[in-house]
Amino acid sequence: MKTIISAALLVLANTSAFAVDIYGAFPTNSPEITHRGEQGFQLYGGATFGASHLATNCVVIGADSYTCEPNDTGFKVYSGFNITSDIAVELGYIGFGSATIKGTVSGIPFKGAQESNALVLNGAWRFDMTPKFSGVVRVGLASVDSKVSASANVPGAYASASDTKIAPYAGFGLEYALATKLRAVAALDVTTSDIQGDKSTVGLLSIGAQYGF
Repeated sequence: MKTIISAALLVLANTSAFAVDIYGAFPTNSPEITHRGEQGFQLYGGATFGASHLATNCVVIGADSYTCEPNDTGFKVYSGFNITSDIAVELGYIGFGSATIKGTVSGIPFKGAQESNALVLNGAWRFDMTPKFSGVVRVGLASVDSKVSASANVPGAYASASDTKIAPYAGFGLEYALATKLRAVAALDVTTSDIQGDKSTVGLLSIGAQYGF
């Protein structure tokens, strides 16, 4: 009888040890969701939509009256590669929309517009603010494609000019971890438009989502 009891106790002891090993190998607690992809993904992509501003020169000499609207809606799409948990390289495209102007000259109606888009290559540095909130600082270069056009209610009264220039780019963003690979994002992107030497600042303030692959 003592031998049977001893054997039973040994089996129970071994079973308990095995159970401890099993639970240690497969923890029940899920890993904490944080901002920088500790789950191991390196590639990510995102898209945002929001308000744009083109600080164009809205002065029309000789106009009877005119109004200028430098604000529009714009968007950004981008992809990134995490070099480390803090540093990434990104490639993006930003549509800044257009600034518009309209009025009259000598009683003749006219209108004009400036459009700007940019292809951006930048580095991104992410830093913790809270366990789920992070900040992003972006610095790089942008190939800014801009076009300005003007027309009047007179036959043949149309003119346009366009230019593409390389300009410095800067951005700042906030990210909130919704899931392991999904983040809600908000971003400010700023660069410079240059049409034949006429420079103006263009910016986009937007919100959207980012997903890691």
